[in-house]
Formats: sequence, structure tokens, C-alpha cells
Amino acid sequence: MAKLDAAGRLRYGGPLLNDNQDMVGSLIILEADSLDDAKATYAKDPYVIHNVFDRYDVVETKPVFPRNN
Repeated sequence: MAKLDAAGRLRYGGPLLNDNQDMVGSLIILEADSLDDAKATYAKDPYVIHNVFDRYDVVETKPVFPRNN
């Protein structure tokens, strides 16, 4: 995460919490040149390498907000 942040690619990173404020996952939003690039980036993530979570998904999104005028 620190490398992504230093490279200016990290837009958001943080835990997903349940009602008891226990971590149940995480959400990371990064800028990538393509979906394949994003998948390759996450394949190197320590949480992925060490199977911290049962699964992970990498999905593409299109920013709509905030609107810059």
C-alpha cells in the first residue's frame, strides 16, 4: 500500500467493519492503466500472497463524482 500511495495511485484504502467495529475485509481503490494492470498489482499484495482473506475481487469502475467543473 505504501508503494501505491507514494506513486500517487492509491485513492482510498481502509478496513470494512461490521457492527462491532471488527475488521471483516478491506476496500482499496487505486488508479491503474487497465483492469489487467490492477489485477497484476493486487496479485503482489501481501494479503493476497498470504491468503489473509478467503477471496478478493478486482473490479473496474468509472468515476462520476465528484464532478469537476
